[in-house]
Amino acid sequence: MRYRLFIMAATICCTHAMAQDNIETLLQEIEKNNTTLKALRYDTEAQKSANRSENALPDPELEVGYLWGRPSAIGSRKDFSAKQSFDIPAITGQRTRQSKQKDRLADSQYNLQRTALLLQAKLLCIDLIYYNARIATLNERIKASRIVAEGQAKQLSCGDISQTTYNYTALNLSVAEAELKQTESERMEICRSLTALNGGFPVTLNNNRFTALTLPLSFAQWYDGNNKTTHPQTALARQEMETTKGETALAKTESLPSFSIGYTGEFTQGEHYQGVAVGVSVPLWRGKRKVAQAKAAQLAAQERMADNEHQLRAQQEALFYRAQSLHNLATSLTQALSQSNSTPLLQKALQEGEISTAEYFTELEKYYDAADKALIAERDSQKAYAELHAAEL
Repeated sequence: MRYRLFIMAATICCTHAMAQDNIETLLQEIEKNNTTLKALRYDTEAQKSANRSENALPDPELEVGYLWGRPSAIGSRKDFSAKQSFDIPAITGQRTRQSKQKDRLADSQYNLQRTALLLQAKLLCIDLIYYNARIATLNERIKASRIVAEGQAKQLSCGDISQTTYNYTALNLSVAEAELKQTESERMEICRSLTALNGGFPVTLNNNRFTALTLPLSFAQWYDGNNKTTHPQTALARQEMETTKGETALAKTESLPSFSIGYTGEFTQGEHYQGVAVGVSVPLWRGKRKVAQAKAAQLAAQERMADNEHQLRAQQEALFYRAQSLHNLATSLTQALSQSNSTPLLQKALQEGEISTAEYFTELEKYYDAADKALIAERDSQKAYAELHAAEL
């Protein structure tokens, strides 16, 4: 009995098991099979192709004219011209550099959505481990209740106990079995959600132990030294600001004149004229408006980045202390369970008639209720820790 209780207590402890490795393997499979991520990858590539298409020079212009002379004696005239337009951003390569900024922005947007989806999957994996552990605990509880029920069935047949006493034991066993069925149903719902995220491929995760958490001692030191610069939200906000800065610089150069150069020819009866044609286009009307719009967008991006840094720090700090508090709670509950377990004594006292069946199950319920609280606290601390380290997914 002591061995079984030790195994049950281990399911709610934070131990070095293979759960994390299995979760990481499962997340890799989900990233490969998830249909939403596949669509997002195609969208990102399409956006990059659109960015590159903006780098191309305007199409060359060809013009051919045939003019009939009147009177007919003067003959006809044939005109031909070919020209290519170009502007300052194309000459300096600024448009190409801005295209690369937009590519990085598309990658940042994809990475943020990827991180959110993988975090959702990881939280479901943590729920699945929780249900696995809870099912293991319920099986132990049912096993203990069934031993008592079988012993009392023999006592009932010998007339040593009343039918009411046996019915109470049978009812407790039925309640535990019903709770097990409900927990298994909830576990299957988690499995179905993970299967959907995995592109319809079945998911298997049989671990019932959480990995040990190693929380940093100082939130400020951890956040400022790592998460502040690597979090996908921060990366996206920073890239948005860099992109809008590039748009402002591009708008300024686009407000400069653009040029065209080409060949033109005029052919008449007995006379030919041909040579080089140069043109200039001056953006008088729209240039200033585009620059003003780009500057406003840049200022908005700067404010969004500052707001993101403020909000993210507050969010991460709350998660940090939540994970720490829940982890400490789970650890203290687990230690209390292992140090003050009196279940074997309760069973012996019941067998010797020192306590009633009602007292036995009342005390047993207290023990399993504490075990459930410890398991829930550990699950929630694991979730807070996963959200805290989402940037590492």
